[in-house]
This record gives sequence, structure tokens and C-alpha cells, in this order.
Amino acid sequence: MKDRTSSFPVIAKGKGIKGKLRLFRLMGLLRPHLKLFIVGLILSMISTAIGLLPPYISKEITDKVLVPMENPDLLVYLVSLLIILHIVNVVISAARSYIMSVLNNRVVLDLRDRLYKHVMSLSLDFYDRSKTGDIVARVFSYVRQIHSFLVNGLQTLIINILMLSGTLIIIFTINFKLALISLAPIPIIILATWAYQRRARFAFLKIWKVISNFTSYLTSVLSSIVLVKVLGMENIEIKRFRKYAKDMYDAQIDLTKINIKYFPAMRFSLALTSTLIMLIGGLMVLRGEATIGTIMAFLGYIWQVYGPIQALSGIMTLYTQAETAYEKLLEVLNMEPSVKEAPDAVDVEIKGHIKVEDVYFAYTNRPILKGVSLEVKPGEVIGLIGPNGSGKTTLARLLTRLYDPKKGRILIDNIDIRKIKFSSLRRQISMVPQEPLLLSGSIALNIAYGMKKVSPLDILIASKISCAHEFIMNLPLAYDTDVGEAGRRLSGGQKQMVCIARALIRKPKILILDEATSSIAIDLEEKIMQGVLAYLPNTTMILISHRPSLINFVNRVLEMRNGVIVNEFEGFLKERPVLDNNSYLNIIDPKTISIKYDGKSLCVSTKDGYTLKNIKAKLPFPISYPKMVILYGPKGDELCIIENYEELDPESRKALVEYIRNAYNMVGIEKIIRIMPVGRRRHGGIAIILKDEKGEIREEVVSVNAITVHDNTLMIITQDRIYITDLDNLDKTTRMGLLSFAIETESPWSSKE
Repeated sequence: MKDRTSSFPVIAKGKGIKGKLRLFRLMGLLRPHLKLFIVGLILSMISTAIGLLPPYISKEITDKVLVPMENPDLLVYLVSLLIILHIVNVVISAARSYIMSVLNNRVVLDLRDRLYKHVMSLSLDFYDRSKTGDIVARVFSYVRQIHSFLVNGLQTLIINILMLSGTLIIIFTINFKLALISLAPIPIIILATWAYQRRARFAFLKIWKVISNFTSYLTSVLSSIVLVKVLGMENIEIKRFRKYAKDMYDAQIDLTKINIKYFPAMRFSLALTSTLIMLIGGLMVLRGEATIGTIMAFLGYIWQVYGPIQALSGIMTLYTQAETAYEKLLEVLNMEPSVKEAPDAVDVEIKGHIKVEDVYFAYTNRPILKGVSLEVKPGEVIGLIGPNGSGKTTLARLLTRLYDPKKGRILIDNIDIRKIKFSSLRRQISMVPQEPLLLSGSIALNIAYGMKKVSPLDILIASKISCAHEFIMNLPLAYDTDVGEAGRRLSGGQKQMVCIARALIRKPKILILDEATSSIAIDLEEKIMQGVLAYLPNTTMILISHRPSLINFVNRVLEMRNGVIVNEFEGFLKERPVLDNNSYLNIIDPKTISIKYDGKSLCVSTKDGYTLKNIKAKLPFPISYPKMVILYGPKGDELCIIENYEELDPESRKALVEYIRNAYNMVGIEKIIRIMPVGRRRHGGIAIILKDEKGEIREEVVSVNAITVHDNTLMIITQDRIYITDLDNLDKTTRMGLLSFAIETESPWSSKE
């Protein structure tokens, strides 16, 4: 069989290895952090060695000071030594705790990063089969169980073996007979641990299963909360939630039942042996065979024998937990993407010529495409129509290489699509799917998503062509408005316009619009399509739609039924519309104008002698790029854009800043006095008491997502005003408190590739 190399090399070596050995392959994750692990281990060994001394010092105090009632100087010396040892041990333990915490979190970060990278490399068919909640559970919960063993269990194993070895040497030196008796419960513990591991393994597998089911259920319902509310299914979902929560409860109780059958018995055997040693040791003292100090020291050391034994048996729980979690991770890590980049794949500058030759495809056993063949010339616009399930969307996914054909091939500029690098395809082919896909974050971030470099002007042009600009500018924070999870704060049509803008900003060589305007009004759709056709005059386009208006925007229409093309006829598009792309933006040089503010509106004068009154100004990017301003006329018509108002003359800049602060009701913060979470009738919030720039004390209660940080600038957004300050102006405690609540907005101008 051909050897396959996983994209998760450290773990992939464990394939085919039996469970116990397979887990230890994960220790390779410690390799990048080996220095930290060794330092932590050395500190633990020193702490362990120091911990072995107090019982012996207690023996010396008893035998040489307390029993003979003499040597007070020795008592002071030994007690002082104990204090010093405890102080040193506290310092070493604190240093060890910090180092192990850093190591702990670095291992988790590394493992999650590797796992997530592997998940991202998998093809779309993996996500078709998987539940989102299950993937989340594996990335979050299962990784934590593995790291618990790697960092805590592994070090505990080494330290306790060292402590057990050292203590055994000491107790055999103190009293050989009692030392032999102390080993009596060890065979019982070994057998019990072996039996426990066999039963606990299945209990942990059940726990991981119910955690995945619970997480999958929760993510599914919360992402469909509108459906739940519309149909009034809240009580039904509460019952379902309780069922999944009860399954988790039952699984944990099953594990607890196994634990109480084994661990109390182990502890009892150790306690019984300790009591027996106390009895025999007491008799030895009465017979003069041992001193009181010797027996006290021995009893002190015996729990330093039994402590590691208990810890080592407890590590079996961590080990079993980690092993079963690792098995669940391997289910993902051993998968390989079904769509791979060929080793000899090349970069191509696409011209837009598409050939589909006898393509067959099926998601499962039911064929979707059955020998589809078509050709699209560079710059041609074709439409795909047909009933639902006829294969239109599937064909679009094959053209973007989200899937590969089961049979046949697709050529781009006469090159097999499988021989073109993914980076070339993704850069030059864009698709707007029928379900508008947005990420949580600002509108600007969503439009710029996937672009290496983008400017505010690029976003404005794309948004104007997609007719999104007008509704965006009417939002409180315009392009910096957060769309919510999956764009929940926007309507269906608004989301589609944003998605079209995201495709346009890339200026693709091939553009596929799959029902991309289905939620947009017909008159607005025509305006958008005319703009798209004019903005991308040489782009090959494939438009999928059920609307009759499709024929107006395409050169040809292909009809699909049951996975084949059954008909073809001409569209009404003979020539692309011609529009001046520069007409979308009127950018004015700030050095050619002067601005005055009369307390209500702006007065703009040009060097040519023109004066415009009753002018309004808006910030398209008030958080991410506050230097840009759009000026509007008295009737609300957009006049021009000042790309950077800081280039205005000082008086004009001062007037514009004053207008903006008044228009947006911006208030500077001198000091934040208090921050505290509060409960509100409808939702939780944050109460903030602050002193503004005029010295006035204000109290505001805002939602968590109303506190944002961007480039070290803090903004607190309320219904009436926007508070703003630099984080460096706040004291450290206040800054930490705000950052624990604030949303740190991502810049749309940095690379998203």
C-alpha cells in the first residue's frame, strides 16, 4: 500500500500503532518546548528532594532534643533549617507553576493550531458529512484532555517515580522489616489499576460521544434560532436540551461509579497497611527495637511512598482519558483531502476559456451530473437554468474545484483544472453562492476578506456597483458596523449585496453568481447586473437563476435537467454596457477646498470661487479609517470624497473635526472611574462610570459588543453618543478590565489571504 504522509506529521507517525504506544507519539508535541519542560522538570526534582528532608529533620528533633530534653541550640538550628527549606520550596514551586502554566498553554496552542490547520486542509465533502459542533468539540475539549496528560500526567509520572525511588531507599535504610510490610498493597493496586483501565476506556468513549452530540445540537439550534422563534418551538428545544444534558450527566455518573469501585479500595488498602505499620512500629518501640523518632520518621516517609503510588494509579485516569480523546482526534487527523493540489500544478494567468468534457459527479451513490459537456469562451456570459436539484450548483462547485469530477474533466484555458494551483484558482475565480456567507465582523472586513491588499476606495467602488453603499452609509458605523454571526444583523438582500461586493473587489477572470440576487428587488437587480457587466468587461461569467430576467444579462442560456444539459438558446445580451468606472467616486483634493462650520452644517469653498452651503459629512470607516470623509449636499446627494481630511488646511481641518464630533456626538474620556457587569431585564450589560473631557461624571450601561478597541483606540458606543480615548491614557487596572469586555476589531486593511 502506498505510504501517505499526513499534514499533521508529529501525530501521523502513530498510525497503526497500538493504543498505549500510539499516545506516546503525542509526546513529540513537547519537542518545540523541550527547554521549558526540562526546566520545569528540574525544578520539580529539586522541590521533591527538599520535600524528602522534613521527616528526617523531625526525627532528629525528636531523638536528639525532645526525648533527652536537651540541645536547645540544635532545636533552633533544625527549626530554622525547616523554615528555610519551606521558603525555598515555596519559591521553587511558584517558579515551577508559572513555567508549567506557560508550557501547558503553549502545548495546547500548538496542538489546536495543528489540528485546525489539518481541518482547514480537508475538502468540502468532509464538512458535508460532519457536524459543526462535533468539530468544535474535537478542537476544544479533546485537545485539552490530551494536553492534561502530556503536561501534567507525564511530569507527575516522572516526579512520582523519582520520589517513590528515593523514599523507598530511605525507608529501607531506616527499617528493613517495616519497609517490606509497606509494599504489601502494591500487587493489589497494580491489578486494580489494570481492571480500571479496561472499564474506564469505554466510559470515556461514551463521554466524548455525548459531548460531541451536545455541542452539535447546541450549535445547530443557536444558528437556527429564528426558525425556533417563528415556529414557537422554545419549549420543545428546552426538552431536547435537557435530554442531551442528561446524557452528559449520565455518562459522567457512569464514570464516577467505576471510579468509586476502584479508587476507595486502593486508598483503603494503603490506609490499612499504614495502620498496621503503626501497630508493628509501636510494638518495636516498646521492645526497644526502634526509637520513637525512627518510627515517626518512618510514618512520615510512608505517605511519601503511598502518595506517589496513589498519584501513579490516578495518572491511569488521565492516560485513559487522553488515549480515548486521541482516538477521536485520529478519526479526523487520519483523513486526507479528497481534492488535492497536483505535485506538478502550475500558476496560470486565466483568460476565462472553460471546457467541461463529459463530467459525472455524485455526492453519495446518487449521480447528480451525468455526462455534462459545455464550452464557454473568454468574456462570454452564460446563464444556467433548470429545476431545483438539476445539478446547476454542483457544476458551479466543480468549476471552482470545491469537488473533483468522478469522471470526465474540466479545462480552464485548455489546462486540466487539477493541474492548476489552488492559489491561482482562488485568486482568479470567484463564486457568490445562493446562501450568502458572511463572517462575524465589520462589513468592510467581509468585503475585503481574502484580499492581500485592499484600500478603502476599492471597498467603496465595489459596494457602489453592488448597490450596497447606500444602506451601509445609513448604518450607525457605516462600513465598520458589525454584521453579527453569519451576518444575522443584515437582511437577506443586504447580505447578498455585500457578497457581490466581495466578489467584485477581486476583479476575477471567471465569476459565478449562483442565485446571488434572489433576495434583491428586481429593479435593483437590473442595476447591479448592469454595473457588474460594465465593471468586469472581460470576465467570463456564469449566472444561475430562476428569474426570467436572467435572459437580459447573458449571451446564451443553458437549461439543465436531471444532471444533463437539455437545451440551449440565445440571450438578449449582445454587448456589454459601457460605464465610466471612475464615475463611481468623485475624489477631491483637500488642498483645493476650504471648510467652515456654522454650528449646524458645513460651508465648502473651492479655489475656483464656488461655494456650497448646508453640506453634511459622514465617515464611511469611523473606526478603521477615520481620516476619510464623504460630503453630502442639502438633498442628501453624495458630492465628493475627501480621502484624508488631515491634509486640509488647519482651519478647515478644525472645522470638519468639530462638525464630526458634534454629528456623531463624540465625547472624549478623561478617566474611567468604575466598570462592572450588570444584569438587565432583557440582556446583560456593562455599567461604566466615567469622567468626560469636560469633567462631567457620566454613567452608561452598554452591551458588551458596544465596547470596541481598534489600533489602541477605545470606543464606547451608546444610543446617544460615542465615547473615545486612547488606551494609553487609562491606568493599567482599568485597561485590563475594559479589554476583558471589549471587542478588538480586526483591520480590513491587513492581509486576509
